[in-house]
Amino acid sequence: MRRRSLISVLLPSASLLVGCSGSPRLEADTPAPGIGIGITLPGEGLLSAEVAYARDPIIARYDRFVGSSAKPARDSGEIQVFGDGDRWMIERYRVPADESRERILERRVLLSEGGDGSVLLHESVGGKEQLTTVFDPPVRLAAPLMRQGDSVEGTFTPRIRDASGQRDEPGEGTARVTYAGRQRIETPMGSFDADLIMTEFTFDFGMVKVTRSARQWIATIRPGRTTIVAEDIVERRSVFGFASTNRTRMAIRSLVR
Repeated sequence: MRRRSLISVLLPSASLLVGCSGSPRLEADTPAPGIGIGITLPGEGLLSAEVAYARDPIIARYDRFVGSSAKPARDSGEIQVFGDGDRWMIERYRVPADESRERILERRVLLSEGGDGSVLLHESVGGKEQLTTVFDPPVRLAAPLMRQGDSVEGTFTPRIRDASGQRDEPGEGTARVTYAGRQRIETPMGSFDADLIMTEFTFDFGMVKVTRSARQWIATIRPGRTTIVAEDIVERRSVFGFASTNRTRMAIRSLVR
C-alpha cells in the first residue's frame, strides 16, 4: 500500500496535530464561535435536494475561523459552484490576506443528479498533494425531498488516487446526512433564515481512521441565488494510534458573482 500518499490526503499538515484539544461534538443548536445561531424556526415542510445542493454558478467570499477562535483568521475563504448538465462541482479555497498570492484549493467535490431528484457525491479532491478520493458507489447525499429529522445513510469504498491515476489500497467508509430543520443565523453579510444540513463521514484504512462532521447552513442570499451561508467542520483523525482534532468555520461575507 502506498501509505505515504494515503496519510498525505487524510492528514494534510502536521500542524493539525497540535493546538486543538478535545473533540467537540456538533449538535444542531451547539454554538459555533464566529457564527451567530439564533432561534430555531418552525418546521416548514420539505427541503429539496435541488435547494440543498444548488448548482447555480456562484462565487462567494467568507470569513474563516480556526479552532475555537471567534476572531476571523487573516486568510479568508471562497466557495465556487460551477458545472454543466447533470454534474457540477463545489470548490473551496483559502484566499491569502495578500491577494497577490495564489489562492489555495482546499477541497473540490463532484456531484450529480441521482435520476430521481436525489444528489450523489462521486469524488473529492484535496490535501497537500491534491489527491482524489473516489466514492464507490457514489454517496447519496440527499433524497429528492426531506422533512426535518430525515436522514440518508450509506456505505462506500473510498479509493485514493493520485494525479497519475495510481491508487492506494481501498478502505471502508460510511456516510450519514440529516436535514436538521431551519435556524436564523447571523453572518458578516447579514441575518438569514437557513436550512441546516448535518453530515458525518467516516473513513477506515486500518491504521488510519478519519471522521468528518459538518454543519452547513443553506439560504437564499438574493432572489434566485441560494448557497452555503455558513459551515462548521470538525475532523478527527487517528494515525497509527495518534489522535488529533481540527475545527474550521466559515461565514459568508459577500457575493462575488
